[in-house]
Amino acid sequence: MSPGAAVSTPVAAHLHIAEPPKGVDDKTEAAGVPSWGLGPFVRCPENPLISPRSDTKFFCPLEKKDVAWESKDIVGAAAAVKDGKVYWLYRAEPQVMGHSRVGLAISEDGIHFKRNPTPVIYPDEDAFKKYEWPGGTEDGRIVMREDGLYLYFYPAWNRSGHAWQSVATSRDLVHWTKQGPVYALDPKTGFAVVPTTGLEKGGTVVSRYYDDGRVVAEKINGKYWMYTIGFNVATSDDCIHWTPVVDAKGKAIKVLPSRSGGGKFDSNLIEPGPPPIVTPKGILVIYHGGENDPKVGDPNLPKRAYSGGQALFDLKDPTKMIARCDNYFLTPRMPYELNSSAGAPVCFMEGLVRFKGKWLLYYEAGDYVGCMASCDQPGFETTTAK
Repeated sequence: MSPGAAVSTPVAAHLHIAEPPKGVDDKTEAAGVPSWGLGPFVRCPENPLISPRSDTKFFCPLEKKDVAWESKDIVGAAAAVKDGKVYWLYRAEPQVMGHSRVGLAISEDGIHFKRNPTPVIYPDEDAFKKYEWPGGTEDGRIVMREDGLYLYFYPAWNRSGHAWQSVATSRDLVHWTKQGPVYALDPKTGFAVVPTTGLEKGGTVVSRYYDDGRVVAEKINGKYWMYTIGFNVATSDDCIHWTPVVDAKGKAIKVLPSRSGGGKFDSNLIEPGPPPIVTPKGILVIYHGGENDPKVGDPNLPKRAYSGGQALFDLKDPTKMIARCDNYFLTPRMPYELNSSAGAPVCFMEGLVRFKGKWLLYYEAGDYVGCMASCDQPGFETTTAK
């Protein structure tokens, strides 16, 4: 049994089984990769790579007891490469739904992972408890700043119906320091001064990908740029404190709309994926088209399906979309993607790294297990290490 495999999975009874998509195969997904895009991606034969396990216990400082913190679901798939190894930060849930914590797994080949027995980011008796409890620290994305500081962007959720886009920092990907919500907060409401979607999450930072595996946040016009759920946009001087980009009326702008009513996979919810890639042709954004409604969305996909798409934004103006895919390049169709914990068949992509000559795309499947798909596209742009 590999280090990342489930030790016991008595929780499978909670899964919802979706019908498979109609007429979808490898060729269908490959055809969804635009000429300027990245792909096609091939699922790892050993999927799922990370599954729930009940043998790891963690003393929760808030519940004051040992909990099987990753016994129900594995959600989230942020990834980074350091010292020739892949570091995977994933969100895990115990049987008490909503108490999310962030776990760490490390691999030398990108497939077989050794998991840390305790979480590395979690709700605690600290200044951020009011944002994170009793909900948790949820799944996020990782980038590196040019000075070597790693940043993990995650939603803090206290089960109030609102989330706070937050960030934690680290020098080694193991020990993390919470920095709190990324936006300036209104002292009266406790929410962002400039509201985005009301559910502030999904933050992913435009980055340059190096052939040695580093994913480094890129400044454009002197600023770092972040896309969030609903495709609001924010900028930052330090990659920690962020300001939403607003229109003339002071409202947060949206730069990638859903395509409702056209039979598309992205007719409903739109959310960014892994850190967008700086390429000579533009900023390549991998995104999710979620909560498919077959009546107005893609009739061949299951209800509530989350599929992957790609869009291209202007290098000089990250708010300007210049191209968009016609169809998905990855959609739930394997049993481990259709067996969902939250009732939605999911391919939710949050980690992308260049590792040993290939692109590895890490994603959560069915809100239940962690998976990977790879792409061998030598001509696709990376920057030589310096």
